[in-house]
Amino acid sequence: MKYIVVLILLVFCSCSKDITDPVTSTDAERRAKMDVFMRGEGELVGFKEHNSIKREYRVSGPNDVKRTNVTSRLEEHQFIVSATRDVNTMSEKYPEVKSALSDWISKNENDEYAWEIQTLSLRYLRSFFLLDHQSAYVSEVSYLLDILVDTESIDLDVLADAFYYCSQNLSDSDRDRYFSYIEQLLHDEMKTIRTQGLKCKEKYENSTGADRARYLGYGKKLERRSKACQYASDLLGIEVPPGD
Repeated sequence: MKYIVVLILLVFCSCSKDITDPVTSTDAERRAKMDVFMRGEGELVGFKEHNSIKREYRVSGPNDVKRTNVTSRLEEHQFIVSATRDVNTMSEKYPEVKSALSDWISKNENDEYAWEIQTLSLRYLRSFFLLDHQSAYVSEVSYLLDILVDTESIDLDVLADAFYYCSQNLSDSDRDRYFSYIEQLLHDEMKTIRTQGLKCKEKYENSTGADRARYLGYGKKLERRSKACQYASDLLGIEVPPGD
């Protein structure tokens, strides 16, 4: 099955909810539950509602490039917070937001402004334009989707939602370009999940204490990424290649 590794990760990670209630579970009980899941004997847990990943944003940025004038970015960060405070503010501030995005894009050499560009674009898509399927928003969704693809966004479920929203209004070339980007991102994500998921599970099983909790936390992140992969695959009809 194409989601076998994803489901394994869900089994791996789902126990974190069952082991965190100090009122109903003793430490011994929690360890026992976790061990059951890790041996693969627990019941598979279904995917949650898409809302569970809607509230999170995955933002790519420069990994090896040293950002200049980092301390001066406080103004940009404050602008992002103030412009996305609530729906009414987002509507009022959008002309300023487009101006800010244009300015940051013009200065985005070596991806120095990738975080700001993607964070603001993702927030406006998820918390404003994608809330209501209004035809008046199609051009803005297309505009922000183009920005995210050009800056190599890695937030798969927001990209999928935005593409689905405006795909019928895109040119053939843009539709093909965006879909190809999302498809390749999904395939890359699945490879990462399959590889790192199994390694993380092995390290979890062979660790104790703080290390064990750390690997569990990392597994939880992979779980969220796997949910985004399934969501995008189901929404856009992207075939997930079988694992090795």
